[in-house]
Amino acid sequence: PMNEDEVLKYAPKHEFSVRNNNNKEIYLRFKLTNLNIDKEIYSDSNLRYSLYHNDEKIGVGSFEAYDEKTKELTLLTNIKQNASSEENYQLYIWIRDNGGNQNQFLNMDLDGKIKVEGYDKELPTLASLILGKNNKNVITNTPDFSKASVTQEYYDTLPETSTDYELTKQRAVVETEGLYKDTDSDGDTYYYRGYVENNYISFAGILWRILRINGDGTIRIITDDKIGESKYNEDRTTEKYEGYTYDNSMPNIQDGKPSTIKKYLEEWYQKKLLKYDKCISTSEFCCDTTNGKVTQWSKVYGGFDKLFNGDSTYICPKTDKTYGGKYYLKIGLPNVDDIKHMGLIRFAKNNLLNYNFKNYTRIITMSPSGYNRSNETYYTTISIMGTYLTEYGGLDYMGSVFPIINLNQNNIVIKGNGTKEDPYILK
Repeated sequence: PMNEDEVLKYAPKHEFSVRNNNNKEIYLRFKLTNLNIDKEIYSDSNLRYSLYHNDEKIGVGSFEAYDEKTKELTLLTNIKQNASSEENYQLYIWIRDNGGNQNQFLNMDLDGKIKVEGYDKELPTLASLILGKNNKNVITNTPDFSKASVTQEYYDTLPETSTDYELTKQRAVVETEGLYKDTDSDGDTYYYRGYVENNYISFAGILWRILRINGDGTIRIITDDKIGESKYNEDRTTEKYEGYTYDNSMPNIQDGKPSTIKKYLEEWYQKKLLKYDKCISTSEFCCDTTNGKVTQWSKVYGGFDKLFNGDSTYICPKTDKTYGGKYYLKIGLPNVDDIKHMGLIRFAKNNLLNYNFKNYTRIITMSPSGYNRSNETYYTTISIMGTYLTEYGGLDYMGSVFPIINLNQNNIVIKGNGTKEDPYILK
């Protein structure tokens, strides 16, 4: 087992070349074929592959989408190759170190063939459609995450000052709504910010909103409306209950007891999404329990700091606690970084943002807050209060639940343009 930054040093390398003899560019799809893998192995998201082109990473993923019937795994789709050219590629297969016991991989024998398919035009994957429609308009500058994202027209209606959590001109910034570029643990990520109307997708009979294309090419989506209500945890009197799991055996080893909200989401997944499991990737979620620096409260966490400054990042820090940290999951919750990237901030109602959060008074996030010095047995999580963020919300308070999942990067779109009236629909 290894971390991704050790792949080039320790993982076995499989090299292959592709020659395009046509007089026009083509689009490639890479597959592994003739595979025989036990379900216990391919369903473990820690069995990974990384694809490189001339020693530059172009793709990464797990074996979870392996098709037992065809014995194939699609690795990457829509790699463009120029006319009359030959290109070199490198495939690495490796096991991600999860810090725990991974003996199921002992003596694993993995045989297969690399298959390359060529097409004269891009296949309609969800990622390619999103980037194709927005490629010329992707915004690469870093927004001011300390301010709410608004249009000029909306900005002109805002007051100069307010005493009732109303958004003011001082706390707003005029930005172009649409697709922005950032980085996450796997590379470049593209996220929607501001008043967007073309990020709807219908999946499993449920309407969702696309949050971003992750660095590994998977698509992060959130339900358009709440699925129900839950507590974050049953107890708010002890700090360990801030964790999405707690009583873990070691920091960053997520083998502890599940929170109430984790159990709620996983039960919902079993009922609503299990039959679509092949389309859903195990992806990174962050419950940041690193120590915060803001001194307004007695005990705060990293997400709390971000409510008071302009920071927001998709890279999850390692914790020294035996609760919370980085998770690899099929389903989870938004955290403070997801919401700030969308354009919301603390205690400033951004009524422009067209998400259904505005219909509910408290929405649970995955970001712990801490406790106030006036009540050291009152632990809270960061909450979405309609159209703004707040550090208040006891762990044992009921709140609306908007789950997040991540769709496999090779899912094909068969119809739709991303609007609410005509959402994307997958094959």
